[in-house]
Amino acid sequence: MGAYTATDLARMYNVLRKTFLKWVKPLEEAIGERIGRYYTIMQVKVIIEKLISREIFLKVNDLQDKNAYWYTTTEENDNIPLKRYLRCEKCGSFLRGYIVHVRQLHYYMCNTKSCECNRSAE
Repeated sequence: MGAYTATDLARMYNVLRKTFLKWVKPLEEAIGERIGRYYTIMQVKVIIEKLISREIFLKVNDLQDKNAYWYTTTEENDNIPLKRYLRCEKCGSFLRGYIVHVRQLHYYMCNTKSCECNRSAE
């Protein structure tokens, strides 16, 4: 194939087209202008040289071992000691603990999304 669309290149990096276009936006000067919807082979070479693979990025930043949603879980917390034992009175699933940082208050909440059962830990 002699030319690639942004969608083709986004698939190569396993990201959405919109994400790929955000990545190449700062590289437009080095890449040059597309011919219609297509990048030429030379432009694709520049893109590949300028962008690194997702795997390398994650290894360098040591993010593969972290949670995808950027939060961490702790097994024990003195402020919410019953989080593994309390059950929701509406649906029966376990309650999990969380903190409202603005007020520095600890709560238990139902693990079921639709339940919305919250209890203060105090």
